Amino acid sequence: MFAPILAESFWTLLRDPAHWYFELVLILLFDVLIGALAWPAIRRHIHRDVGAAEKHEHRLIADLEHRLAVLEGDEEAILKEVRDGKLAINRARVLLGHIPIPSSPWEGL
Repeated sequence: MFAPILAESFWTLLRDPAHWYFELVLILLFDVLIGALAWPAIRRHIHRDVGAAEKHEHRLIADLEHRLAVLEGDEEAILKEVRDGKLAINRARVLLGHIPIPSSPWEGL
C-alpha cells in the first residue's frame, strides 16, 4: 500500500491562511503569555544579583580603604586591626613608629 506524501513548499505555506493563523497562535502562546508570566521572576532575579554585586563591591571598597589606612599609618585603623586580631601588636608598634616589645627578657640585651 502506497500513501502519497503531500509536499509543502515555502510558497504554499506562505500563501496558506491556516498556516498564518497557527503561527499567530504560537507567537501569542510562547512570546506573550509565557513571557508575561516569566518576565517578573527574571526581572527579580536580575535585580537581586545586581544588588548583591553592589553590596559586595561596597564591602570590598571599604576593606581596601581600611587596609590603605593601615599601610599609611593611621593610628585608629592600626588599633582596630589589633583589636580585631588581624594584626600582631609588635607589627602594629613598628607601623606606628614604636620599638617592638621583646619576646623574652633577654632579647634586648
